[in-house]
Amino acid sequence: MSRVDELKQRLQKVAYEGMVNRRGPQSYEKAMKGSHSDTMANTIQKGFNKEETRKNILDRIDPDELPRKKEVTCGASSEHCLEHWENVVEDGKIGGIEKIKGIGGVYTGPGAEHSLKRLGLKPDKKPGVGHAWLELPDETIIDSSAGQFIDQKHEPLKQRQRFRIIPKESGLHKYYKKDPLLTHRIERDFNDPDHHRARNLRKQGIDPYPSRKAKLKQRLSRLQQ
Repeated sequence: MSRVDELKQRLQKVAYEGMVNRRGPQSYEKAMKGSHSDTMANTIQKGFNKEETRKNILDRIDPDELPRKKEVTCGASSEHCLEHWENVVEDGKIGGIEKIKGIGGVYTGPGAEHSLKRLGLKPDKKPGVGHAWLELPDETIIDSSAGQFIDQKHEPLKQRQRFRIIPKESGLHKYYKKDPLLTHRIERDFNDPDHHRARNLRKQGIDPYPSRKAKLKQRLSRLQQ
């Protein structure tokens, strides 16, 4: 194996495993010591790894967009994770609550070239991806659509492979570039009354957007014909 191939393999491993940098694996528990962020991240991850999560995320996306999305589900998956956390808090299952922020920006790190949403080459020759993620109070990043940064040859992915917990100390953290305008738009959407209405309906097992499923059924019917 050439040095170039070896480097590419190493970078893909970074993208695949999430919390790795040149100094070796980060101790997430150590980095989060004395913070509520460890509880927040672990609670969100536990909910994300449930069997029904993937379907719940895809149900939030317009069926006409699904073929172009595949693993590019950052907005829908971030919303899902935030709603899961809000439900846990609302049900009184956890205390010591701190604010989780929705962030919009660009990801420029390892695996960006594999995303279907890559923006093209930057002046420094690194591909960028328009992206959204969640940020915990200590600036830990929750990336719940990181599957798009994994080489497609590894598909189909397991649900846990789509999820990253990235402490500020991690070497991956610097590749998540915030954009004030996109972040403002995400915060506006997450604070919109319709967001809370939809969350409450989903919590009751009611689809807040039944027209999307009808649209998908119609599309599947046309394909079968």
